[in-house]
Amino acid sequence: KYLFLTIFYPYDVFYSEKEKISFEELFYKYVSNELTVEEMKEKIENWTNKIIDNKTAQLQLIDMYSKGGFYNKVATPYILWEYEKDLQKQSKNGIAKIPNFSNLKEIYNSIEHIYPKDSKSKYWTSRFVFGRKNAKIRNSIGNLLMLSSPKNSKLGNKPFPEKCCNIDNNVGYKFGCYSEMEVAENSEWGFKQIYERGIKIINFIKRRWGIKIDKKQYSKFLGLEEILPMLSK
Repeated sequence: KYLFLTIFYPYDVFYSEKEKISFEELFYKYVSNELTVEEMKEKIENWTNKIIDNKTAQLQLIDMYSKGGFYNKVATPYILWEYEKDLQKQSKNGIAKIPNFSNLKEIYNSIEHIYPKDSKSKYWTSRFVFGRKNAKIRNSIGNLLMLSSPKNSKLGNKPFPEKCCNIDNNVGYKFGCYSEMEVAENSEWGFKQIYERGIKIINFIKRRWGIKIDKKQYSKFLGLEEILPMLSK
């Protein structure tokens, strides 16, 4: 949990002088018999929980992802990998469809925008009509999926039904990992589907790492706060 927080939270939160923890110091105390393993664990856990419970840190976390999105963030590949493994546990057979995280870059080495970055396809332009705010939707975690680079390139900017499966496409989401198959269960892909999948992943993050994000802040954390009011007009 501690290691995840170091890549998930803003740098300023984790490495401020007041909050910084020294593993070098802990290790020195351990080898000098000043601390037991259990005492080290307790110190790390207490410090980690202090970060999670810090209201200011929570707001900084939400603000960072709200402004910058999840694409190109260090934590995103790991979140998506853990989410995939969670879906694997829930599956009937539990067979792994992606490698361990340490070997991930050898195969699943790219992040796919389901709603693509550059597409003039009518399928996409008719569904995403929010001008410059479309970029925020694209980079929200509900729209991101782990894929191999060759598969990402092959699917490219195609309409969603073609990305899932068609007679000329036997490498679509329908034939992929559990995360891909979950996405392929949708009959179409628009703002609603991105928002709902984003909420699923937020709930997973909270359950997996104990992160505290108020439900009222979900849309902001996903970077979609400004788009929701536009849908009701």
